[in-house]
Amino acid sequence: MGLNIRLGFKTKIISVLAVLLILVFGTTIVIIGVKIRNNLTQQAQASLKTNINILSSTIKEWDRNTLSILRQTAHSFEKMSLNDTGQVKQVLEFTNDNMNSADMYVAFEDGRIIKLQGNEPTGYDPRIRSWYQNAKAAMDVSISKPYIDAYTKKSLLPILWP
Repeated sequence: MGLNIRLGFKTKIISVLAVLLILVFGTTIVIIGVKIRNNLTQQAQASLKTNINILSSTIKEWDRNTLSILRQTAHSFEKMSLNDTGQVKQVLEFTNDNMNSADMYVAFEDGRIIKLQGNEPTGYDPRIRSWYQNAKAAMDVSISKPYIDAYTKKSLLPILWP
């Protein structure tokens, strides 16, 4: 049983035109899809670049403000008796409020610590902590690696000044 279909000239022309039209539409759709994808990719990259620049500038501004506040705090400490716990806490509270931080404390070379929130754990010696050693080695305001706080068991980003 064979199919023996005979198409007329007009039918053949219409069939060829239909196939060509399908190929043209298909190619057009692919080209439009590629252009749309490229355009969306470029827009997404431009948007990400803008967001990165905004975030970077915000972080730089935060960093400048934080360093300025900490340097001013260090300067305040230089002018006062660090044995006056009440006065040290007042300076820490003022600094803490201006930095909008969760907590703030000062550790001394004799192992004392003055802290705003909570009490230090038994046997806690700040001098053996990496953040203390980093601050002492840096001799300037610096940022240390994040660590888990011995007081709160929360992750902290230490901003230090010697």
